[in-house]
Amino acid sequence: MINPRSYSFLGLVLLLLVGSACQSPETTPSDTDTVEPSNEFPVGTTSQAARAAFDAGIALLDLSNDQKARAQLTKAIELDPDFVGAYLYRSYTAHSVEEFMADLNAAKAKLEKATDGERLLAELLTTWTTGEEEKGLQVAREMVAKFPAVPRAHLILGNQYLRGKDVAAARAAFQEALDVNPNYYAAHRTLGTNYLFDEPKDYRLATRHFQKLIALEPANPDGYTRLGDCYRGQNKLEDALAQYQKATKVDPNNWLTYQFIGHTNSFLGNGNAARANYREAVRLDPNKGATPLRFSALSYLYEGNPRAAMKALLDNVNKMEAIGVPASQLVQAKTANLDSYAWIAYHTGDTEHLKEAITQAKPLWRTIADDVATEEANRNYTSGVLFWESLLALTQNDPTTAAAKAEMMKTVLEPSKETDKLDGYHFLMGSVAMKKGNFEEAVRQLAETPDDWMYAQYQLARAEQAAGNGEAAVALYQKLAFHNFNDVGYALVRKDLIDRLGPT
Repeated sequence: MINPRSYSFLGLVLLLLVGSACQSPETTPSDTDTVEPSNEFPVGTTSQAARAAFDAGIALLDLSNDQKARAQLTKAIELDPDFVGAYLYRSYTAHSVEEFMADLNAAKAKLEKATDGERLLAELLTTWTTGEEEKGLQVAREMVAKFPAVPRAHLILGNQYLRGKDVAAARAAFQEALDVNPNYYAAHRTLGTNYLFDEPKDYRLATRHFQKLIALEPANPDGYTRLGDCYRGQNKLEDALAQYQKATKVDPNNWLTYQFIGHTNSFLGNGNAARANYREAVRLDPNKGATPLRFSALSYLYEGNPRAAMKALLDNVNKMEAIGVPASQLVQAKTANLDSYAWIAYHTGDTEHLKEAITQAKPLWRTIADDVATEEANRNYTSGVLFWESLLALTQNDPTTAAAKAEMMKTVLEPSKETDKLDGYHFLMGSVAMKKGNFEEAVRQLAETPDDWMYAQYQLARAEQAAGNGEAAVALYQKLAFHNFNDVGYALVRKDLIDRLGPT
């Protein structure tokens, strides 16, 4: 299973989880009589030791310290193996679909011991595996109606609105979380991140929320890295580096900070420095650095060297076991590297290596679909294979087959209830139209792709230019050129975007 936008099922899950740690409160006779933290709802354990570990884990999760949070939540489970809430919240720290599904399934197997809030949370997370977007929204609304005084419930609702691309409603829900608790770290982080990435962006408001993170938790590197990200989004790369350096002083062992420094050096054209930063991230990462290794490979793209990037990505795939990447994360790690490899092969018209990537990735996609074990996951697997086979046909100058594969993909996805299910279809049909020289149709199709899919938006800009819409093309080039957030699509096109704009 592979999503056209270089995301995975896990990426969709994390959209729900990042910054929200979706808990809610509840007061029913069946709940424990322990005092609940203000941001939580009661959870079903009578073990004081397990509850203490759980509370410590949730506090760390709020501060975006997933590694330590996972350790505490694991401790809570060891102390109380029937602790449903601990399984659910540990799933937030998953590094792979396998890890996420293991915890979700363990929680669902013990629901007879769960509180109402835990049952709602399990139901909500399940909708992300089944593609039931509207049902997820209904569950989130039920949480807010049942627990209006708990800010996490509002964050859950906001993230569900984002799932349906309703940014205005999401921001209103996030703000309601802050109305309940003005000093709620997770709400400031979530709202600031939303203003940073989602249209309409507002860097001023994002900065305000990230500065609040630093004021609330000055010893936590997360606030400094978030503020650095905000500077990156404004193309203030030296200011971003300054914030990341502050984060390293607060916590010199935080591997993510060195990864962000690596990104920034990549954008500054400092490839060797970037790779040194990624090596440091690998050294510090308890999970043996599968993520920074992939970004290190992508750094070659910013230097205009796709062959070096592909070699490094394939090397990563082949050495994952040897370097000690946890078994539960191997499929995800290999898939991410092969995904990037495939996009480079497609972009450079390298049919043979694209075919090689698809062949290697298909059993991994199948494993991910089997881990999720829902009809939606099977649809995603089948549609993902068709997506890549369509792109393969385009590299073979066969737009007819590419279009046929795209239509098959559309048919497979018809039962899905996800708002964004046809994003990949529109990208394919736009690419087919470009190949055929039908630039107006290419514009029409590619305009349906989301604003945050950088590679699709780049192709839209090219289509606008080819269709004679020069002003629209330049506006898009300007918007995309200094996006400054790292993924394979952006890495493939950043240099061309800047070259097209000329001296600034």
